[in-house]
Amino acid sequence: MLVVASAYGDSLLKYNALTGSPLGTFATGVDTPWDFVIGPNNDFYVTSEHEDAVIQFNGTTGAFKSKFTDKKVRARPVQLYFRWPLFPDSFPRFR
Repeated sequence: MLVVASAYGDSLLKYNALTGSPLGTFATGVDTPWDFVIGPNNDFYVTSEHEDAVIQFNGTTGAFKSKFTDKKVRARPVQLYFRWPLFPDSFPRFR
């Protein structure tokens, strides 16, 4: 499965990785997603540009789990990465 952030559709879309055929919506409820990473727990962490937040989704089902940040992290976060090496207490950092 291939997952793509749809900034204008406010969702994450899934596609067949071999054929490119659309498979539907993977996750919704994120306002203007620009970037995402898969965390060490296999969950998706998605930047929400207009909410100035990072949203956490279940990596298998796409279900909303939480707002990973409880405060505005910075004006319009658009890029995420995890610190290396990955420790149990690692968290997304912004560039």
